[in-house]
Order: sequence, then C-alpha cells, then structure tokens
Amino acid sequence: MNKLLCEHTRERMSMTPGNRRPVNLSIHVAFWLMAAMLLLNVVWIPTLIGLGRAVSWLVALPLLLSQMFLVSLAFRLPLRRAMGSAGFLIVAALAYYFFIGSSMAIGTVPYPFESMLKIIYSAMAVVAAAVGSSLVLRQTGIDGLVTGMLALLGVTCTLIIASPLLRNVFSFQHQDFFDQFFGVFMDPNDAGYMGCLAAVLALASLTPHSRCRKLAAAVLMLSVVATILTNSRSAIVTLGLTLFFFLPSLYRALRAFWPAIVGVVIGMTLLVANVLDFASLFSEKNIRRFTQMTQPFEANVLEDSRLFLWRIALPQIAEAPVLGGGLGKMQYLDGTICGGSIYAVCGVHNTYLLLLGEAGMVALTLFLLFLATLLWQRWRWGASIATNVAAGWTLVLAVNAMMFHHLLSTLWCGFVIGVSCAMAAYAAETVSAPTKVDLMQPSPRGGTGLSTPGGHT
Repeated sequence: MNKLLCEHTRERMSMTPGNRRPVNLSIHVAFWLMAAMLLLNVVWIPTLIGLGRAVSWLVALPLLLSQMFLVSLAFRLPLRRAMGSAGFLIVAALAYYFFIGSSMAIGTVPYPFESMLKIIYSAMAVVAAAVGSSLVLRQTGIDGLVTGMLALLGVTCTLIIASPLLRNVFSFQHQDFFDQFFGVFMDPNDAGYMGCLAAVLALASLTPHSRCRKLAAAVLMLSVVATILTNSRSAIVTLGLTLFFFLPSLYRALRAFWPAIVGVVIGMTLLVANVLDFASLFSEKNIRRFTQMTQPFEANVLEDSRLFLWRIALPQIAEAPVLGGGLGKMQYLDGTICGGSIYAVCGVHNTYLLLLGEAGMVALTLFLLFLATLLWQRWRWGASIATNVAAGWTLVLAVNAMMFHHLLSTLWCGFVIGVSCAMAAYAAETVSAPTKVDLMQPSPRGGTGLSTPGGHT
C-alpha cells in the first residue's frame, strides 16, 4: 500500500511543469568530457605538437570510455525520446552506408577497413551525444546545456584567433594554410565549421529570457571573427547564410546594439589579420580564391575547384547508381591528382555524391530525409532555443556537405548531429505534451532511473 502511495505521489510530482530530475554526476562527467575532447579537439593535440598518433590514441581512451558509458544507457533509455525521428534516420543512413558500402567494396576497391571503423565510431558518437545531451537537458534544462556548449565553443574560437601564437607550439605546418587560422584543428575548414556552430548557438541564445545572453553575445563576436580569420570559403559562405537565417530574431534581440557589434567585429578582424601581419585577407591570392569558387579548371591537374572533382565523380557514380561502388570509391577518385597531398588522388569533396557513389540512392535518401526532418521541425514546433540550434546546426551541416566528404566519418561532427537530434526531440516533446508523466523518474537508490515507464515535460 505504501509503495503504491509513493508511486502515485511521484507521478503527481512529475506532472508539475518544469519538473527536472536530480543531477546525476556520472552522466554529466561522461557527457561533458566527451564534449570537451571533441569540440576542443583534444584527441588530435598530441599529433599537432609532434608526439605522434600513439599518444593521441592514449588520450582518446577517456573519450572512448565516456562514449561507451553513454551508449550503454541507450539500452535503458527509450531512444525515441533521446534521438527522435531525425536520430533514427541518420543512424539508419550510417548503418546502410556501412553494410552496403562494405559489401560493394569487396573485389572492387581495396578493402576499406579504416572507413568501416570511422563509420562505426561516428554512429557511436551520434547515439552517445543524443543520449547524454537528452539526459542533461532533462536534468538542468536547456539553459544548462547551452551554457556549457557556449563556454566550450567560445574557447575553441579563442584558440582559432590565437593561431599565430599556436604556430610556435604545433609542429603541424602546411604552406597552403599560411594565410589561414586553424586553432587546434589540422584544417582551417574544420576550424571554420566550428566557428559557424558557435555562431548558431550564440544567435539562438540571444533571446530576451535567456540566462546566458551575455555569454552568447561574447561568443557571437568571437565566432564571427574566428570564422572570418580561418579564410575558409565554405565557412564564410555558411556564416553569411546563418546570419541571414537568424536575421529577424537577431535584429529584435540586438536592436539598439547591432551597429556597434558589427563595428567591433570588423575592427577585431582587421586588427588581428592585418595590423599584426599574420594574414592578408584582402590579398590578391585570397581574392582569386573566392572568385574561382565556381570556375572549373580545364587542366587535368587539380588545383582548387570542387566542380572539377564533381565532374570527374559523376561518370564513376553512373556505373553503379543503385548500390554504389563501395566504401572508398569516392574518397580517392580515379583520374585526379592532389599536389602536395600525402595521397596520390583526391576525394569527391561532396557528402551527397559520396553517399550516392559509395552506397547508392537509399543512403543518400536517408541522409536527405534526416536533414529535412530537423529543418522542418523548426517551423513545425516554432522558434525556441532548442529548435533554433537544431535547425541552425543542420543548415551548417547541409551547406558544408556540399564541399566536403569527411563529415559523416568525423567524431566531432557525429557529436554535433547527436546533440541536434536530442534538442529537436526535446522541443517536440515539450510542445506536444506539456503535461505528460516523466518517463525517467529518479531511481530510489539515486541511480540513473531509466527503467521506470512514464513521460516528461
């Protein structure tokens, strides 16, 4: 009788709007450890300073353990609540890509064992990030999750701006990146991607009732400066689209201050880039880089044109459009040459063509449905911090997927995808069922409490 009374009381308490579960320290340690290591690229720092990949794998051990812990929670947490329909679509796309791509690669291309491991690990990062961020959301609310992510991405942008100082520390040097800032990433394009993610998170948090509005304003300025300094064409284009996407809410939030903020951003960028003479953003070389973005090259030697690669890839994709040519087929295109690269040939530099060429139309369709689902939920459930972040990060992914083919096999990209799915699922749940019973009641012994059925607000 007493047990039934306790369960009834717990159910009534869970129906209170805004009710949150007690913070579980082990979940927070695992999730924020994973977030810090991926968003700050901690795993690759030993390689950047010349210690080698062996040390990098040793550093990655805590990341692997934290991911395994969060993935294990997926067996006790209803994944439909943590990942939503978008999460299932991206995991299905990765699973199909893995199995079909592996099968088609046998006998046609060198067996892509490394690519298989990257896909598995990326899918693992998606699930772990979705589960971990979903639990953090329900324990601390959207403000707690966003504040932590803003702090990490703010540090990342600061490190990008400090690239001239890091050049003296990192042994990694690439002559092509001399006029670009890349922070703790080996590629300024990846650094620019992170700058765009920070800008989206900051823009989504600039709401009148946000508790982290001041932090968001600071991160916004850092992210814009950092993204411009990376001198990444794809990142600068993405940043422009992102600012346009958030323009109405940005104007309302910063109505009286936006001229000053624009002036500060322009001034900081010019100061760092030109006065300190570490990069010349307006040099003839850089202007030519941007004007040649859509100009195909006539020579057979690859210089800098994505269209050249796509033109080479299309006839090879046409050979097997239904099931694809197998893993690795589009990552090292026949008939291309990368000058100065450690590889003999170049990849397609397009995620859409990669999926189509290596795993066929089903893999591409699943990926497109995943993108469309997250973008559609922004309009379906209305504007909120969670829906704005999920849609904004998806927009960044969709644009950059046109320029690069490594996104779905990158751990930090898998982490961002998982968090986006969790935020969209959380927003849909809170809008559609504001008084449902909590599905994850705290366990009597203070555990994760994931086995008790119910609902959540």
